[in-house]
Amino acid sequence: MDYKLKRIVILLASLAVLAVLFIVLLANRQNMVKRPATTTASAASVSQSASSYNGNLYAWKNDETFFDHDKDSFAARIMDDMKTLSVRAVSTEKDLRIQVLDYEGNLSVGNAFDISVKKAGSTDTSYYQDADKDGILYLDDIPAGNYEIFLAPIEGYIVPSAPVSVRVPEKVEKKLIEDISLALCEESDIEKNADDLMKVSATADADKKQVTTYKGDSKYGIDITGDYGEVDWVKVYDSGIRFVMLRAGYRGASSGKLIKDPNFAINALNARRAGLDVGAYFFSQAVNEREAVEEASALFVLSSGLNLSYPLCIRIDGAGGNGRADDLSEEERTSLAEAFCLTLRNSGVEPFVYASHKWLNNKLVTKRLEKYGIWLSEYHKTPTYEGYFDMWQYSGKGKVPGIQGEVGLNISYLKESD
Repeated sequence: MDYKLKRIVILLASLAVLAVLFIVLLANRQNMVKRPATTTASAASVSQSASSYNGNLYAWKNDETFFDHDKDSFAARIMDDMKTLSVRAVSTEKDLRIQVLDYEGNLSVGNAFDISVKKAGSTDTSYYQDADKDGILYLDDIPAGNYEIFLAPIEGYIVPSAPVSVRVPEKVEKKLIEDISLALCEESDIEKNADDLMKVSATADADKKQVTTYKGDSKYGIDITGDYGEVDWVKVYDSGIRFVMLRAGYRGASSGKLIKDPNFAINALNARRAGLDVGAYFFSQAVNEREAVEEASALFVLSSGLNLSYPLCIRIDGAGGNGRADDLSEEERTSLAEAFCLTLRNSGVEPFVYASHKWLNNKLVTKRLEKYGIWLSEYHKTPTYEGYFDMWQYSGKGKVPGIQGEVGLNISYLKESD
């Protein structure tokens, strides 16, 4: 029984006991003392909440206030706890994302919350309303500085008595955005034909007949997106493949939205169960450092809890000339890749960069990226790229048992962990 269900059971049991008590007292024709309605309350008044009972269904036996209507009863404290709201405020770069959360930490929807924002040391206060009632208020173009956020009282709820403090930075910092999950959307929310334009530029000068074998002493792997449908990972493993790089998500080439690959998590889980090492990548269409940090944060969040043993990677490539990032300069593209990688590194993860040999030679300042892992894409029998690389995608024509369609074939030169 999960914690939420336990709390509900406790509440129902409490109400049942109170109902029995009411009937007994009524039968004895005693005057009932009605508990006064609570008109005001603060966060401190509910500090001793139902959570302190740790799901013990008999905790009421040790609660001296349970049958005392002149004191806050156990059942009343549960109800107060369930009405308590909290506020979270996050800033990435001259912005504010204010969230109103319920007692379980989820967005509290359905109310047009009134929120005031005051910069520290200033007497000026700005007022806003969550008009769409989704529990989120986004403010853009906010001057850098320290701010205090207040949630106005709302009938039927207990709001924080103290403000929430948040710092708004002048420039984006290379660290994970803690609420990035709010920005992630499903493929059903976008126009896939316009947004999922990930290309492989290595195909432009591939060998006329690509190598498609993967037998031998090397550690061979594949890379796929979620568009391949159901995969028989046991057959994949039995064929000799030992690792897979999965697309965790991508930024829409047209809309700019952060989009989750629909089959990433299930593929990662089943591939690991079959014995493969699993890594993940995010196809970038960032056009500024803020977006690059968002993409790195999205990849980190999407991969969390999956126990991946292979790298997390930014995939840099074209979108057929129609992508929002296709016309970036060499300097701009390199700076965005650095911002992505630094964000992951600052979170404790060593990042990789995927790019074709032509992009590494002509569209990136590769020397600035060689301190990170390099995943080379070059469809030649022998690589012509003269720089250092850790993995090599050598073909896009792989046929692997257990998977419908052609996949990318890779060789890993990573050292095996003990």
